Amino acid sequence: MRLIAGGILLLCPILLIGGIAMLAQDRGPLSTAGGIAVLASLICLFLGAIIWAVVSPILSPKRINVRFAWLKGMNDELLGELPEFPGEH
Repeated sequence: MRLIAGGILLLCPILLIGGIAMLAQDRGPLSTAGGIAVLASLICLFLGAIIWAVVSPILSPKRINVRFAWLKGMNDELLGELPEFPGEH
């Protein structure tokens, strides 16, 4: 699903540039198609961002005390790069 959102977001600039180029021609139907392409690029940008935000993993607190927070949803690779915590577990 994240790949689909990334593809949609990559399509947006192509549609936007093509739509602006067609609008610059100002030749009746080509100009209308350019307007539609610009509108479609804005819709793609909006939808892609929403899909990306929904499917992205979320880091959330599992438990919090005065000094520490235990987090849920952290990537194991990133967690492995952190130094060992010397305090209480």
